[in-house]
Amino acid sequence: MASLEFHGVSQRSRSRRFREFEAAIADVLRDEDLGTVRVRFLPHSREGDDGRYLCQVYAGSTGVFVGTPAWVWWSGPFRTADELRADVQRALRLAHSML
Repeated sequence: MASLEFHGVSQRSRSRRFREFEAAIADVLRDEDLGTVRVRFLPHSREGDDGRYLCQVYAGSTGVFVGTPAWVWWSGPFRTADELRADVQRALRLAHSML
């Protein structure tokens, strides 16, 4: 079971949209055996006005080097929680197929 930590968005600026992004990630990753999962949401553009975001996921530890995640994934640009959910589901299917 994954333990999720969300970073990159201050509590003050956490809108309903970011809560939906967090819920989408939690729905997909919650039952994965990934240990601690660190998730960051970042604006896609420097100005942050194009309405798209990126998601970075750093999961688990390799145990080889301190802090080296076992799985790293960055999304493509997305606008909605459904787009994010579909993107991370595709990434997990690919990761599982490589094991």
